Amino acid sequence: MDVVRVVPRCPLGQLPGGRTGGVVIGGAEDSSKRHEHAGHMATFLDMLTLGGARQPTLLRRAAVIGAVAALTFAGGGATAQAATVPPCINYSHAEEGGHIEIDLRFDPKTKRNTTLTIFLFVNDPAGAPGTYTWTNILNGKPWGSPHFELKDNNLHTVFRQEEGWVFGDHYRFQATHYSPATRTTYIAAYNECVITPR
Repeated sequence: MDVVRVVPRCPLGQLPGGRTGGVVIGGAEDSSKRHEHAGHMATFLDMLTLGGARQPTLLRRAAVIGAVAALTFAGGGATAQAATVPPCINYSHAEEGGHIEIDLRFDPKTKRNTTLTIFLFVNDPAGAPGTYTWTNILNGKPWGSPHFELKDNNLHTVFRQEEGWVFGDHYRFQATHYSPATRTTYIAAYNECVITPR
């Protein structure tokens, strides 16, 4: 897959008024409309979430959750149509500031491979601690409530079959991560795989 960096209207790392920060958006793009929307989202995140330490935590949290929701609904129906969607077995997708790994693993409760394990790795170790917000997307639609977690390292989560997915579903892990140490927001939005039996 191609990795595309979407540059907001402000140069990366420099916000209006001389404030610093940055937004990293990665992934393959399948339309110019999505590219344009992602640019607007990057500017939105620059203005709201990276405005400095003086921004209230609640506002910053609401902005990140809003960004996840906006990206979910903007790209919700778009799936890779020109290329075959890979299976969710040992799936890896490179993003601008890190990568996502998804695999189907054994679940002792069901005695079968019915647990999707998802890892979000940030390349810069200093950028890994912080706030992670994510949504599971099944067949282009959000599934369940958004999840939120404050971590001191990279994110690992699971999505079990008992939560509602079936083999053959298209799965996407939609996530944002804000790192106060690097003052960067990472967005993972363009990964996709098909849940197939192992």
